[in-house]
Amino acid sequence: AGVELRPALHEAAVHASSALPGLVARRIRWHLGDMFELDWGEASVLLLNSTGFDESLMQKCIEKLSSCQVGSRAIVMSQPLSAAGWKETRPSGLFRFSWGNATVYFYRRG
Repeated sequence: AGVELRPALHEAAVHASSALPGLVARRIRWHLGDMFELDWGEASVLLLNSTGFDESLMQKCIEKLSSCQVGSRAIVMSQPLSAAGWKETRPSGLFRFSWGNATVYFYRRG
């Protein structure tokens, strides 16, 4: 699932996913709204762009991640995750995005 607070970016994600193969596209659900109002426990893969998040927002993310199932994966941008039960699956790396560079961290819930 994808969650976006801004309508224009939500529409861009919906449009971009329409180019994916049918089997893949059917597995993606898009939500327009506040990510903290949704149940993260249903997600098997989470992409968390935490660039610009302060400590309180990161703590809210950690609380939401506690509801995820064992085996779930998280890709976190810009800030390492310090959540119980989540282990790094590969070394972090610097990646280029349209808005700039960010360190990306890869985790799996054990």
